[in-house]
Amino acid sequence: MNTKPTFGLALIVAMAAAAPAAGFSHPDQIGSSARAKLERAEQRWEDARILNYSYRIRRLCFCSREFTRKVTIDVRNGKPRRTPRAYRDVNKVEKLFDVIRDGLDAEILEARYRSGTGVPRSIYIDRSFMIADEEIGYEITRFAVPRD
Repeated sequence: MNTKPTFGLALIVAMAAAAPAAGFSHPDQIGSSARAKLERAEQRWEDARILNYSYRIRRLCFCSREFTRKVTIDVRNGKPRRTPRAYRDVNKVEKLFDVIRDGLDAEILEARYRSGTGVPRSIYIDRSFMIADEEIGYEITRFAVPRD
């Protein structure tokens, strides 16, 4: 008799039972807390009414250098300027919010925001504990509003 499927099922059940004790939360719990933080950050950003700004961003993933190098994002009148192709998906603060929103159903979502403007400082998403190397993160630094 083959016991491997039973052992595998038992292992999954044991991991699921141990997850709360290990400090892991159900994705719905993560999502509701993260959603509230995201909404507050978006409101602060909207209230700030900033149309001209720049920031440095670096993607953290198991990706090629093109996707992981640090770049400066420059936005004028709400429109990104000369963004490298690999960073067009995150070339405005609103798009950073979209990345976070897309991660609300992940098993791990960690997002930190600037207190005044709501601009994300860092984003980390791990969609599944059971999949290796699909994690992605972003470091957002040097947010600046130019003086006119």
